[in-house]
Amino acid sequence: MKKKLFIFVVTAIFPIANIFAQCAQTANIYSFSYGGHNYEIVKELKNWTDAAACAVERGGYLVRIDNAAENAQIMTSITAAGISASYHPVTDGGGASYIWTGGSDKNNEGTWLWDGDNNNVGTNFYTGQGTAGSGGGVAVGGAYVNWGCSSGMCEPDNYFYLHDQDALGFALNSWPYGSASQWNDIDNTNTLYFIIENDGTPPPCTTPSSLSAFNISNTTAKIRWTSTAANFSVRYKTSVASNWTTVASSNDTLALTALTANTTYNFQVKAICSSAPSDTSSWSAVANFTTLNNIGVQEKKSNEITIFPNPADNYIQIEGIGDLKATIKILNLDGKMLKEVDLSEIPEGRINIKNLPEGIYFVKINSKNHQYTLRFVKK
Repeated sequence: MKKKLFIFVVTAIFPIANIFAQCAQTANIYSFSYGGHNYEIVKELKNWTDAAACAVERGGYLVRIDNAAENAQIMTSITAAGISASYHPVTDGGGASYIWTGGSDKNNEGTWLWDGDNNNVGTNFYTGQGTAGSGGGVAVGGAYVNWGCSSGMCEPDNYFYLHDQDALGFALNSWPYGSASQWNDIDNTNTLYFIIENDGTPPPCTTPSSLSAFNISNTTAKIRWTSTAANFSVRYKTSVASNWTTVASSNDTLALTALTANTTYNFQVKAICSSAPSDTSSWSAVANFTTLNNIGVQEKKSNEITIFPNPADNYIQIEGIGDLKATIKILNLDGKMLKEVDLSEIPEGRINIKNLPEGIYFVKINSKNHQYTLRFVKK
């Protein structure tokens, strides 16, 4: 068995780190089914450990090969996935290219397990080394093996003078001791494509959740959601409109621009789970946000208060206040005060903003004769 507020804003968009980074992009995955199991060939370079972790994240394990028919199907599918036989030659694998499987003897040299989820537990299918190594290796309990073998010299051989060869690579072309579709033991720090296997029906494509909006201005907003998928379809519209605008996203955040001030917008997200057009989640529940307007903000004039640099990185400098008793407050878009200083306490009107996240902020200035609210962008 297999292991189973008030605002006057100038539009500015800045990249935001993808909090829920995915281990593989949908565009780099080729899917196929065989014998009641589902497989994914992931065309992204990872070492064996990271490939196994990605397999687990995607609900499976690095492939376990139980018979010659399955081995042949894998070779056929690699070709169908458009992978060149020479896509990534491996120095310690005789110059051939390989794809990771779940075979490993990293836990005990010479004890080969199908351990595609890297938990050091699995079926022992081969023990020892082939004649290219110390010899004496045997399949355990009649298990299927397809180690490379040429002119009586057979893998595995653990032959690598810098490291052990602890992972099973599926060959795409020939090397001195074998040929395409045969197996070779290679160093598990190599970075290769890999094959994920999943028992039975694949996990459902989960509908994105926890939709929210942030960094809202009068003409822009950023929206985000939670999902384990790698790609998404996003649609949005004003709350009174009938037609949606639909865009694609490869992150779980998206910047919306060219919006109308003081307007409520609805938005939804669905996950795109594979290259198959029908393999998507349902649309999420509708979320909404309202863009701001510019009422209540006094625009600075050229002979009045200025803030620079803007956008700013580590500090902002304020000039033109004149009143050393003025108080200065920095607020976020929700109106929450993040910092308050007296002008007399800061040299040359310079305020440290190094620890503020990227986004849009307001400077509220209370002086003897005036109150001002200005904005700046932290980059």
